[in-house]
Amino acid sequence: MVMDEQERAYLMENVRRIEQWEDTPTAPSGRFSDMTEMEKDKLLDYMFEQNSKLTDQLVGVREDLRLQREQAERHHADLQSRLVRMEELAVAEGKRADAAEKRADMEAQARSRAEKQIEDLNATIEALMDASMVKDLRQKVIDLEKERDDAKAADKQNRAERYGSTSQQMRRDEPSGKKDNDRDAQDEKKEMGGKGSVKPLPEDDEDDEEDGWQDEWTADHYNHPRENRQGKKHNKLTASDIREHECDRDAVPEGWKIIKPYKRFVVETITKVLGHKFEFLICKDEEGQIQILQQPKGRPDRRWVRSAKGVKDAIRQIKSGPILYDDGEPLVDCVPGTSATASTLKDITTQHFLNNVPFYRLRNYLKECGLLVTRQTLINWIEKGAVQARALVNELMNLAIEKDSIINCDETWCKVRVNGKYRKRYTWCLVNKESKIVIYCYRKGARSRKALQDILDGRLPMAMQTDGYNVYLYLDDELIDCDHLCCMAHARAKFFYAWQANKEQDAKFFLDLIAKLYELEKHYKKMNYTPEEIKDLRNNDETNEIVIMLRSKIDAMKADGHPPRSELLDKAVSYLDSFWKQIMKYRNNGRYSIDNNVAEMFIKPYVNERKNSLFYGSDKMAHVSTIYHTLISTCRMLKVSVTEYFDKLFAKIVRGCTDMASMLPMNMGLSVNKY
Repeated sequence: MVMDEQERAYLMENVRRIEQWEDTPTAPSGRFSDMTEMEKDKLLDYMFEQNSKLTDQLVGVREDLRLQREQAERHHADLQSRLVRMEELAVAEGKRADAAEKRADMEAQARSRAEKQIEDLNATIEALMDASMVKDLRQKVIDLEKERDDAKAADKQNRAERYGSTSQQMRRDEPSGKKDNDRDAQDEKKEMGGKGSVKPLPEDDEDDEEDGWQDEWTADHYNHPRENRQGKKHNKLTASDIREHECDRDAVPEGWKIIKPYKRFVVETITKVLGHKFEFLICKDEEGQIQILQQPKGRPDRRWVRSAKGVKDAIRQIKSGPILYDDGEPLVDCVPGTSATASTLKDITTQHFLNNVPFYRLRNYLKECGLLVTRQTLINWIEKGAVQARALVNELMNLAIEKDSIINCDETWCKVRVNGKYRKRYTWCLVNKESKIVIYCYRKGARSRKALQDILDGRLPMAMQTDGYNVYLYLDDELIDCDHLCCMAHARAKFFYAWQANKEQDAKFFLDLIAKLYELEKHYKKMNYTPEEIKDLRNNDETNEIVIMLRSKIDAMKADGHPPRSELLDKAVSYLDSFWKQIMKYRNNGRYSIDNNVAEMFIKPYVNERKNSLFYGSDKMAHVSTIYHTLISTCRMLKVSVTEYFDKLFAKIVRGCTDMASMLPMNMGLSVNKY
């Protein structure tokens, strides 16, 4: 069949359309194919919003997981450190317990052996009839009893060291011959407060019922002058700031005549915390420069203007420290580096170092007064004040340790936190009694010879009086031009311990002779003798006789044939013999002291702070404490007001005073503290 042209053209058009349809890709149909463009845009916005929320939640979850992991790691490390510490404590406690048990076993064995030997000797004495053998055995019994007493004394000393010592004061109000009276003050103290310490009131007397009870303390008794107060002056009540409240004399009626005006004195204490906010205006002048302006309202004479490089520099100048007017008067009265005025830092310093108030109690007290401040802020203020005052210690050191000076020296321990652990450190105390200067030194807590060398720093006093600590032997070995004296009171204390433990008459002999030397020194002081006269009296026949008796007794007790004595008495005799030259050197000069009690006395304020504050947080704060104690103890030595001194000292520091000599306690013009 033959197609015509029209059919062929139709078929060819269909073929072309089919091929075009096959070559054209078809858009896939999906869930969004029936959506309009606006609906698709809204859907995309919603999906982006949900995605951002989920992303934020994921970040928060990851941060919570990180914090929990860090907290778990810290908790694990803390548990590990506690476990190690507990193991160390357990090991140390086990060692102490083993040592204590071993000592107790040895002491018990010694006592049992001594008791068994005594029993065997008693049985042997009963069986023997020979007088010479009985005499020898009796002597052995005496020796063994002496050994037993020494063992008991040693056991008592060990228990005192292990569980805490008791009071060493003996009763002086009763004779010592009776057995019931041989008790110390600690035994009497233990009885007080017990069930049997309160005695019942006596029954009513028949005579009292007949005569009637009368109070013998009548008004005449209260107004009767006391004999011990005859010839003495009473301290009158006074105050540093007195306000007069005068009576209006115009109110006296006509016809009345004033006989005598009389003023009654009462005391009011005012405690408050006052905060100051000083407004400074940071301005820009006509030339575009930054200026700082402060002028109180109504006071054109008090105008303070300073230029600055910018706003931040202006704020830095305002916050840098005390701000003074051109005439030196303070605009902002605060100690450099703190927000405390001179009076505030004075109160904090005296409360902590003079009255021994710990910082946490001081914080609570200030909180009650209306000042919310942290304990660390108070410590920082104290430290900043010490930075300003530490140069005064060097000035006092140069005045105290001179070529012709006599120094009393002692040291005591303190607890300092070092690298997270509490360590035992030492502080030195040097006293010049003639110059009335007290200096405390902390050389990284060292108690060594090098620390003493650093304290002296090339200064060579004429004499130094110390205790028997072996570091002070450096004074005898190397400082040839310095007289080294030791303390008689330390030697007396050792004989007192021996007498208290065993009542040995040899110890009583030494105590009586040393007491005679002290009576002579008391007489010299009472009569106000000159140093030359005191030197002559210390070397007269009376004193020489006492010294010869002491030396002869020491030589006799150190001899080979001398009867045995207790361990405490042997230590006392050896101490006095070893330091005989240094102890008796006080007789070479009338300016020397017989003992080192003045240094021991000024160690006590430092010990009181140690008892109240327990420890120092760092070596720096231990050094800060020595600076304040130096100034306080020097004021006490000079008998001037500590509060007044710190008030004037910090006021001078605020005013930028750099003359160290004018800020020393003896140059401040302070009032004498009569109390």
